[in-house]
Amino acid sequence: MSLKAIMALSTMILFALTILSIWFVSPQEHFRPENTHWNGLTNLQEKYQLEPLKKDFRLSRITGNSLIISIPYREPEAQEVSELKEYLEEGGNLIIADDHGFGNPILSGLGVKARFHGNRIVDPLFNHGEKGFLVVNDIRPSPLTVNVSSLKLNYATSLDIDDGIVAANSSSFSFIDSNLNGIKDEGEETGPFPVVAHIGVGDGKLILVSDPSILINGMMEKADNSEFLSNLFGIAGTDATIYLKMDHLPKSLLIEGKEFLARTLTSASETSRIMVITVIIVLLSLYPIWKKEGFSVE
Repeated sequence: MSLKAIMALSTMILFALTILSIWFVSPQEHFRPENTHWNGLTNLQEKYQLEPLKKDFRLSRITGNSLIISIPYREPEAQEVSELKEYLEEGGNLIIADDHGFGNPILSGLGVKARFHGNRIVDPLFNHGEKGFLVVNDIRPSPLTVNVSSLKLNYATSLDIDDGIVAANSSSFSFIDSNLNGIKDEGEETGPFPVVAHIGVGDGKLILVSDPSILINGMMEKADNSEFLSNLFGIAGTDATIYLKMDHLPKSLLIEGKEFLARTLTSASETSRIMVITVIIVLLSLYPIWKKEGFSVE
């Protein structure tokens, strides 16, 4: 085979491997339902059959019992907040899980007084291995806390809330670690702090969770987290559709590549068919070279 043919073959093989890698490699961004690692949501996706909610989807199209999960990592647009407010007022259910304060513009647009503090809570006494890994034992009676006596969180913030019902608090030993040095310094607020709360907005329910990590693969089965999530998603009623706002999540080039492949391979719904199509593309591309070269060594 000539050098030209070898180079063409190598290029096509590399192209095929790239396509397969993009499709099969799991992304590692936090809170992605495609992420099979400890910080992904594949377990949540499998258990609750989350429906992806893309940016161009109008919430007015949602019918029946439903719940929307928002893990905000970007500034929301005014139209988006307006739709969320209308959705809630007409009886929808919205969970905002946030530990950096990115969800505060949404709360402002919804007209509620609650806010995510944004700085980390640490607890030198009630933790699971590290001060920032909170163990929450102050559980209040609520539809969200049935059969829940303890939660484990991972770098949670606190809720500043005046107009809602608090369902869980950190301990009185906890404090806001503003400078992240793990030490209670002068001027740093001391707990207890609200970490889960719910607020009525119109005919709907707004649930605030100050640590989205409670949803990830590595945290779902800690303490009574699983029971809490069951209650959380059960507030929308039986047979409810649970939506995850995809446009609020962090996105990488790998994820964009996967989305591009999904759009271009819409007819290939099964993994086996994707592999077959890739192989066929490679073989068809190489056929003229093989025919011309005849596999001869020059």
